[in-house]
Amino acid sequence: MTRIPPRLRVADNLLAFETGDAIRGRAVVRVCDKLRRHLTKILGATGFLTLLRRALTLAKAQTLALSAVEVKPDGTLDHADDLDRSGEIVLVSQLLDLLVTFVGVAVTVRILQDAWPNATIESLDLERQP
Repeated sequence: MTRIPPRLRVADNLLAFETGDAIRGRAVVRVCDKLRRHLTKILGATGFLTLLRRALTLAKAQTLALSAVEVKPDGTLDHADDLDRSGEIVLVSQLLDLLVTFVGVAVTVRILQDAWPNATIESLDLERQP
């Protein structure tokens, strides 16, 4: 049985929480928009924009599904409408990974809990893997 890495599991859970009746690719837009609203309070608009652009760059190195996706100057995603779930997971996972790197697990968990108060976010799932 293949074990899913914890950060991918957290990313998938956030995407599932936002999917609802959304069309393909829209869950990642919703997740990133929610994070943008919360993170701009901490990092500022430029800080969030930089973080998302870096996450997208790292994610593009992992999957061709993200090749057309771009970050607009306002910090929203462009050309994300046709993404499949694996592309969405890779992008959100990279964003979470960078967030943990820069602000730590405790702050990241607090941000996620503020953004998704009805979701269960386990800090253990975000701990760094060797």
